[in-house]
Amino acid sequence: MAKLTKSKVKKAIPGTHGIVTNLADKCGVSRVHMSRYIHYDRNKDLLQLLKHERERLIDIAENKLFQEIEKGNTKVVKWFLSTQGKSRGYSKRQEIKHETDIKPVMSFEEEYKRFKELEEKNETK
Repeated sequence: MAKLTKSKVKKAIPGTHGIVTNLADKCGVSRVHMSRYIHYDRNKDLLQLLKHERERLIDIAENKLFQEIEKGNTKVVKWFLSTQGKSRGYSKRQEIKHETDIKPVMSFEEEYKRFKELEEKNETK
């Protein structure tokens, strides 16, 4: 098994898409070994770099999504509106917001007092 160093791992992160297995393969170690290595306290910066690599991939995917929207891809437009346009009424399911002015029948204090009375009543039996 190859020896890991911070600089070796740091150089291998670009192009992994933030996937530990891809990083492990580039460094010649197992996924388990790589996962343990990047989770050591002294290597938290490597874990952050790996997370940033994943975020970069999400940015790329979002750009592709917006390109499809700009091209007029109806399926993509519908999907986007159903997930991101809910506040404007675009949703696949009906969401109902319920508000009421109903007051509780009994306050916590009243309920506790009633409980204690019943408890005392049962103890005397």
